Amino acid sequence: MTAVKLKRAAFFAWMASALAVEVAGGACFPAQAASGGPAAGNAAAIIDLSGAWRLTQTDAPAKSYPAAVPGGVHAALLDAGAIPDPFWGRNEQRVLWVGEKDWTFSRSFDLDAAFLANESVILRV
Repeated sequence: MTAVKLKRAAFFAWMASALAVEVAGGACFPAQAASGGPAAGNAAAIIDLSGAWRLTQTDAPAKSYPAAVPGGVHAALLDAGAIPDPFWGRNEQRVLWVGEKDWTFSRSFDLDAAFLANESVILRV
């Protein structure tokens, strides 16, 4: 198997309800597949990437925390005990620095040779 490291910008992490890698030529457009369009009859190989990720402060790589996707920066930092609850008292002022930093969500996953042999792979966000 080949390890693949995938990174996505923190800004989009809260928007992702499902993140997956799929083989091109699969049922990429469900409406077309249902109507017998170009994707009909092709089975997509899908790897679900939701779940355990790593959140890293871009300018301080040593600051890295476990995170869940879908999820967000503040939620991951709160779960890791790195910030106080921003909705309690005046804590919002104490965590303003979080929005001034750049953050990266990353995750490694394995792809077998058959998956990598495909002509193209689509990352669905």
